[in-house]
Amino acid sequence: MDGKVIFERIKGETNKAVSRLFDKIEAVGKMGSLRLKINGLKGKVKLNKSQIGSIVFSNQERFKDYPEIELFIKKIKELEAEIDKIEEQISEIKDKMEDPEINEE
Repeated sequence: MDGKVIFERIKGETNKAVSRLFDKIEAVGKMGSLRLKINGLKGKVKLNKSQIGSIVFSNQERFKDYPEIELFIKKIKELEAEIDKIEEQISEIKDKMEDPEINEE
């Protein structure tokens, strides 16, 4: 075989391989873009569900006939009480840090 023929064959195979590679890169890019769209839409769904929950929580009296909602409201109140306790602990730590007697030691 002639060197030129070998070179042309290698060049042709290389072009095919590069073309397949770019096709795969394009496909992966499209999939990534579509996954980002899905995540954005899921975020919007989550936001809408959260807003529904806020409306229900703000209008608890209207939903007294739904025991499962009552359980969620009770759990939310328990979590809020736990948050308050932790915030108090943080405040106490800050107060101790600002105490001049502690800082002098």
